Amino acid sequence: MISLLHGTARPERWKEICDQWFQNADNPTEVEYVLVYEPEKFTIAQRQETMLIPFPLCSVLGNTGRPCLVDAINIAADRAHGELLFYIADDLWSMPHWDTDIRSYTTRRPRGVRNVYWVNTGDGADKINHPLWTRAYQDSKGFYLWPEYQDLFSDTEFHDVAMLDGVIFDRRNSLFFTHVHASTVNAKYLHDEVNMTMLSRWTAQEKLYNLRKVVGFPTDMTNLKPLGENPSKVYIPRRLYA
Repeated sequence: MISLLHGTARPERWKEICDQWFQNADNPTEVEYVLVYEPEKFTIAQRQETMLIPFPLCSVLGNTGRPCLVDAINIAADRAHGELLFYIADDLWSMPHWDTDIRSYTTRRPRGVRNVYWVNTGDGADKINHPLWTRAYQDSKGFYLWPEYQDLFSDTEFHDVAMLDGVIFDRRNSLFFTHVHASTVNAKYLHDEVNMTMLSRWTAQEKLYNLRKVVGFPTDMTNLKPLGENPSKVYIPRRLYA
């Protein structure tokens, strides 16, 4: 089963993306959709709209950690049941037959296999920004995105660590999606509140990435303080790097 992990802070946007992925799936009954939304951004009526998800297998959770993408997606990954996990977003569009294509170009027996697939998101990125990865790789790490980040550079570290682990399989010539990144001229939501807040953290997040890269991306969570209703999976930063 494929699990789609969708974190959102845009009550006006997520449903359009969800519906588009559903409509382009050949076998939506074999797909799990996990939505984690930011409670402070959603009114009661907008929360009720999350009951309209078309995927028969779905989970809807409010983010109980920090109001940021990293905690939302880590919560989604922890809740998901699929052997293949795919991080989607408010700016990632699917192609027709996407689920059939994924099954065609990934291992047929993903259970126990530690793989990360680099898909083509159409933005020319030199790193994986929307990975497709196996449950076994997720379990070997205990998290998807390193929980000291909030958003920016978390995907850069994921790519670097997966490269060091030797688990990346390049599927950019086989699996195609469309990512309208906030930095591109065609991004509809370039200047919305979510993107502007994220971009304001660029310097701090880049500094964290550079510090972690120098020391080899450690995974010791001893000095990270738990936060939220799921303290074993959600963290806020309490680490000092030499």
